[in-house]
Amino acid sequence: MQAPKWCVPLFIVALFVFFVVRLVVGANVGLSTDEAHYYLYGQHLSWSYFDHPPLVGWIHYLFSFLPHAEWAVRLPATLLSIMTSLFVWYYLKQEKVPCVGRLWGLLAVNASFLINILGVALLPDSLLVALMFPLIFALRKIEKSPQNISGWFSTGFVLGLMGLSKYTAILFVPGLLAYVLLLRKKELLFNWRLFIALALALGLVTPVIYWNASNGWASFLYQLEHVVGRAGGWKAALASVGLQFVGFSPPLFVFSIWGMSKSIVAKNRSERLIALLVAPVLLFFFYSSFTEVVLPHWLAPAYLLLISGSVVYLWKPGRFKMAAVFKVSVVISLIVNAAIFSELYWKWNPGKEYASIHRDIYGWDQIMEKAAALAGSSAVAVVNWSQGSRARFYYSGGRVFVLDQRKDQFDFWEGDKPEGEDILVISSKFYPANFSNEITCESVMKAGWLDIELRGKKVNHVDYFWCYQFSSQRSASP
Repeated sequence: MQAPKWCVPLFIVALFVFFVVRLVVGANVGLSTDEAHYYLYGQHLSWSYFDHPPLVGWIHYLFSFLPHAEWAVRLPATLLSIMTSLFVWYYLKQEKVPCVGRLWGLLAVNASFLINILGVALLPDSLLVALMFPLIFALRKIEKSPQNISGWFSTGFVLGLMGLSKYTAILFVPGLLAYVLLLRKKELLFNWRLFIALALALGLVTPVIYWNASNGWASFLYQLEHVVGRAGGWKAALASVGLQFVGFSPPLFVFSIWGMSKSIVAKNRSERLIALLVAPVLLFFFYSSFTEVVLPHWLAPAYLLLISGSVVYLWKPGRFKMAAVFKVSVVISLIVNAAIFSELYWKWNPGKEYASIHRDIYGWDQIMEKAAALAGSSAVAVVNWSQGSRARFYYSGGRVFVLDQRKDQFDFWEGDKPEGEDILVISSKFYPANFSNEITCESVMKAGWLDIELRGKKVNHVDYFWCYQFSSQRSASP
């Protein structure tokens, strides 16, 4: 059946609209903790980092020629989201999904709330999302022509980039191996080119291993703590599932799980590949949710595959009614996305005082502008790691320190604390400075205050204190 003439032009228009909306909204919304943090990776180029592998920082470094602005920080994620949409389109085309079905697949992927947000905020998960279909394309190339080294090279290269993006990339390897075993092709299992692919992948992740070996395996131990170091029980597990249900759009979440069940029993090897890739990820994070609440964007690569796989299944003969329900779900999800972006851009609803949904992403430019005016050439300090990245991004003055006791990336960037110096401490309503037993000063004097307001409602309150002769060694004094 010939595709309607309007299908491809509408696809191009949709891509353009998604790109412009994300870039415009992203230029008018303050940076989140993670966004600012990974931006700082690019300002402190390294083999790897305490929290994550280095690729997200390296990409920020490549874009460091751009102005110091929110839109510039978010441009890489927006470009990656366009790439991902193109990959989805190509994948669905390979699966013989008609043009209209591919168009709905594009809309569905971009209608998923968190996948949409990852098209604005550059996180390690944004990179994994962009690399999922290149991995499938490379594997298909090997399956089609095992003697052609380019397929093996592509697979090793993509796996290496995934390893440079996030540690959880390793969770997709068992599915790859299971798929190769199920193919039962000796030319795949006993092929010297396999070692070329493995060597390339391991070679690309060598910087991560080198950094960890040079820093007491700090990052590996930190990640391990997330899996075995806490106890959340069923409450945390149910909360994790609830966040996924809401975060990926409730109807699309249901279709994703439904698509997973269909992929498991599918005779089509391509559909089964999605189930094999996704299953270890879902099982691992379900297990991890009993130790702590799993943030839903950690599973974004898996849900990207599941939504795309659902489209493949739905656009087959005899599934018109289910496809119609899917279309309604996509439209509803797009409307909700439009409402979310509208709120982020225009901030219609300031909420109750000190309970605004904008609290974490609004006002840091004002906070640090006043800090620069008060501090002069003195160092500025915040009391929590989650404030540190925003403070550094929005501060036009000199040094910024984080005074909490948590081991984190700032310990590698800051070096020694400002012993004996007079520093300006930022104390907010939600992260107040504790001068009684956490921050030691010879004396403390209030330097000023600031109310962060949105449409006449207070979002945050900040006090500025001079901490004279700061010390991280002595016992605290009032």
